[in-house]
Amino acid sequence: IARDRNYSEEVASAIDREVRHFIDESYDKATRLLKENRDKLDLLAQTLLERETLEAEELERLLSGGEAAAAEPELEGAREDSEIVTEGKVPPYRPRRENRPLFRKPQEGLS
Repeated sequence: IARDRNYSEEVASAIDREVRHFIDESYDKATRLLKENRDKLDLLAQTLLERETLEAEELERLLSGGEAAAAEPELEGAREDSEIVTEGKVPPYRPRRENRPLFRKPQEGLS
């Protein structure tokens, strides 16, 4: 963004360092939280592949170590013994390789 600035290069550099610090700190925190909760995220992903939607209570129960309730038929008049027919199969979940980062770290050199 091109704007007139009324501060020195030294102040601009200090601002850039502080912004970089905030970005790096936030990135590290987000990465740590994702790693700490990976098992919950994998469970959520697998459940959503099977169910597509979860109610708030089901999500809370699932993430606190319980299981989501069985899906109920959504169509009016659907019978309990009705079969659900799908055109294709959902591909199996494959966890990502552990040696790859979840996200790339932001580039240096904000201006």
